[in-house]
Amino acid sequence: MPNQQSGKLRRSTNSLPLLHPVKTMRKTTNFKDASPAHRFFMGRIFPLIFVLIGVFLIYFGTKQIRLANESRDWPQAEARVLESEVERIRRSGKNKGTTYRAEIYYEFEVNGVTYGGNRVAYGGRSSSNPSFARLTVNKYPKGKRIQVSYKSDDPNESVIESGIQGQVWLLPLIGLVFSVLGIIISVLIPRSIRKQIQSSEPNQNAAE
Repeated sequence: MPNQQSGKLRRSTNSLPLLHPVKTMRKTTNFKDASPAHRFFMGRIFPLIFVLIGVFLIYFGTKQIRLANESRDWPQAEARVLESEVERIRRSGKNKGTTYRAEIYYEFEVNGVTYGGNRVAYGGRSSSNPSFARLTVNKYPKGKRIQVSYKSDDPNESVIESGIQGQVWLLPLIGLVFSVLGIIISVLIPRSIRKQIQSSEPNQNAAE
């Protein structure tokens, strides 16, 4: 239970910059005294970074979805699980914390050639709750014989659980959030800059 609660706190804390960056900047940033270069960066480059990250995540995520869908028709081979353990990943810095994921390594043969893989399913994820990783490790223990699906023209591309799993949609959805957020920022920040500049012009004229 403590792990679940701490995971929720970390997720809610990490989501704050994504939910309120424009609102925060509109309240605290004084653009009228900023240099033209700073205004250009905040109005154009900064939102573009969000959009580019979003496009990359959408591209990579849709590729995972395509491979997951194609894997339904891939040939299968018997594999042996050589390693099965819960991997602990520590994050440092502002978003420090610990996440867990199942590390499953297996080997199989195709036409007398041995190949290895560690993909359980496309869109596999890590979690702050180790129970999800333990379930996978218990499902595929070391030494177990399993069936894996592999790409016929590239057996290095293989997966244990073929087809589209629910988690494979997560990455493109995150990418979509980044892209939409970037577009919103690209509209709101330049608008805020124009308003602050226009509001300062009457005061300057009055002073003259």
